[in-house]
Amino acid sequence: MKTGILIIAAFLIIAAGSAEAIVVDSQGPDGTWENVSVDTRPGLQVSYLLGQPKNAGERSVFLLFNGGEGAGTYELLNDGTINLSVSFLARTAPLFVRDGVSVAIMQPPSDRVRGGMSCGFRASEDHLQDIGKVIESLAHRGFERIFLTGHSNGTFSAAFAGSRIENNRIKGVVLLSSISTLWHCYIGPYISTVRYRVLMVHHRDDGCRVTPFSGAKKLFSALPPKAAFVEVRGGADPRGDACRSLHRHAFVGREKEVIETITDWAGTGKAPEIIGE
Repeated sequence: MKTGILIIAAFLIIAAGSAEAIVVDSQGPDGTWENVSVDTRPGLQVSYLLGQPKNAGERSVFLLFNGGEGAGTYELLNDGTINLSVSFLARTAPLFVRDGVSVAIMQPPSDRVRGGMSCGFRASEDHLQDIGKVIESLAHRGFERIFLTGHSNGTFSAAFAGSRIENNRIKGVVLLSSISTLWHCYIGPYISTVRYRVLMVHHRDDGCRVTPFSGAKKLFSALPPKAAFVEVRGGADPRGDACRSLHRHAFVGREKEVIETITDWAGTGKAPEIIGE
């Protein structure tokens, strides 16, 4: 296992209505960020970016599965800073740290770093083995409570792993903007067999064709009573493709409230029914 520690002030610059996310100031007070490389399968490694708040006693970590192909979520620069992509879970990772909990942004395996992960790969035994090795790495670092957290296509990874991996350190599964149509990353076959408590968060006006709000509610109906569903309303003016990172699909303008809801739920098991107006 190879590591490189960077002490940075990880914070979001969120301009009104934009959700532009950049990490700045390599010597700031917010937390430590460490790039970790784990040997997962013969000749292959998976890297993850571990963000930890300073002086944190809480040993919880959110293992983040980004949407799309899951590639290019962060970049280590020569000056000791880290650029986070605009994808929802990458750009909001510093908000988890500000809330006093750790995050691990998981990259594709080394043979898929450029092309990323297809939905078929996300449903593979190889992907499960990679996730299992990352969980072992986090456990080795003393994390006692791990939450599998996916956004968009990443919900497939979280739901699939949550239905197949049995590990007493996993304490919950968080599904954000879930894929709910009969598409390649449709999580329907797995959601009813997830072994852990589940939190679903979805924007009422999600305009992405594969993540309609009505579909998310239908998926939720297959979950046991211990699951929670949060409806997000409003936010900043959306821009661009309805399936991309600056639209309702990615909770633009509601990032802070969504992350606070997730971290509160992890600690208390409770979540509001609605965020916003």
